[in-house]
Amino acid sequence: MKRLLLACVLAFITTTANAATTIYSATLNNNSPGWQGYSMRLKLNSTGIASLGQVRVTFTASTAAGMTVDTAAVAVVGGATFPNTAATPTQLFFSGAPGFTISAGTTITSDWVNFTASGSDEFVVVTDFNAGTASAARSLVTGSADYQFKAASASYNSSTVTGYTDGGATTYTSLIETQTVSSGSRMTLTGIGR
Repeated sequence: MKRLLLACVLAFITTTANAATTIYSATLNNNSPGWQGYSMRLKLNSTGIASLGQVRVTFTASTAAGMTVDTAAVAVVGGATFPNTAATPTQLFFSGAPGFTISAGTTITSDWVNFTASGSDEFVVVTDFNAGTASAARSLVTGSADYQFKAASASYNSSTVTGYTDGGATTYTSLIETQTVSSGSRMTLTGIGR
């Protein structure tokens, strides 16, 4: 009698996300209207950037009007000269969508996205506002940020840009958080003999 041996190997990776860590936080206190159609690049001096594994960013609309963003991304300056970035920015998503619309006085936080950085580098948030919808952001004049902007442009997927205007030391981001992700592996071997 012939014997048949069937073996099935199942291997999978498990990941565990650690608690979120704030690397940048600001209490925004000013309404800034008229951003429709602009691309904004915001440079922040953050802490803890060296430990990034994943990142998410919180955006805040002004209290007077809503905000519509087509695309947003994150990057680091690295060896580049701001508003350029060291590499192509990493796109952010919002419940899986590339952009968002929020009403006046509300916030939205992006999904967690994998992001790597080295050292205590300067963090860049790229925001491409929708051209057809009036957008107003909440802001704060602060010495720990710098932004540049350009009309009729989108730059979420560009590391090198031209024609941007320096807007000064103002932030438009209320919160940036990171988390590290631990990976482990587990294997199950199932044998069926006959």
